[in-house]
Amino acid sequence: MSQPSAIRVVQARPPGVPGASALDDLAAITVEGLRALGHTVDHATEDIDPETLTILIGGHLLESRGIEAVPPEVVVYNAVTVPPGGLADRFPGYARLLARNPVWDVSRTSLDALAAFSSRTAGDGLQHVPPGWVPGLGRVPVARAQDIGLLYIGPMDRVRWRLLADLESQGHAVRHVAEVYGNKRDALVARARLVLELAPMEDQTPEPTRLLYLLSNRKAVLAESTPELEADALLRTGVRLASLEELTRAAQRLGNDIDGRNALELRGLDAVRRRDAASVLKRALADLPARATRPRP
Repeated sequence: MSQPSAIRVVQARPPGVPGASALDDLAAITVEGLRALGHTVDHATEDIDPETLTILIGGHLLESRGIEAVPPEVVVYNAVTVPPGGLADRFPGYARLLARNPVWDVSRTSLDALAAFSSRTAGDGLQHVPPGWVPGLGRVPVARAQDIGLLYIGPMDRVRWRLLADLESQGHAVRHVAEVYGNKRDALVARARLVLELAPMEDQTPEPTRLLYLLSNRKAVLAESTPELEADALLRTGVRLASLEELTRAAQRLGNDIDGRNALELRGLDAVRRRDAASVLKRALADLPARATRPRP
């Protein structure tokens, strides 16, 4: 797709369903990136238009009837981690949708798993489309004081409670929150000197844009090493990677190194800006199968 056209981005937000807000930034990035390419973009939460190229975000949140109503040419932008065996056990309807529709996946690992169990290839409508940088991500206000030594956003288990306790015992002013979005999250991030990113847990609410959001706002990020992040030649340069066992020691070093944190913040901002959303989406649109881009009657 080389010429500007009308595109509809539908973000599924069923009332009362937890986790829907975690995909707000993915939708905003998609809309802003497409508009930067000159496309007319409509951002909606329902009502797929069969006459317009449509990108569906959060399809796993739809009930079975809603999933079955999705036309086969709609592009499904997947943010759910796909295990080697597929998603049929957790999201049977959504798994069928991923098997028949064009798919953009935020994760290379998930895309490979999807290809393996569905016998599809990139030429058959599967694409790795990582979320990219847009100016709108840089929205965190400047705090009067950074009184949070280390901020962790995410779910907890026994291992994570022990990790945070160890960090507190080292003298860090630790703050933990979960399921916090919007202005409330922005205010907390503004107050943090260091932000901890841990490997996603099984069944965790997907939030594929949080690292981009943090780096876009010049936050020093200490991240647990994962195969996905290790393989990301760009973003890994903008964070301090450490194994789970080494996180406490790495946090101690960064906590005592103001110059090191400042340098890490600048590297992170530079890294994320080099993953321009418009460029990523331009390539993704060009590689869509003909059934997704053909003129509607």
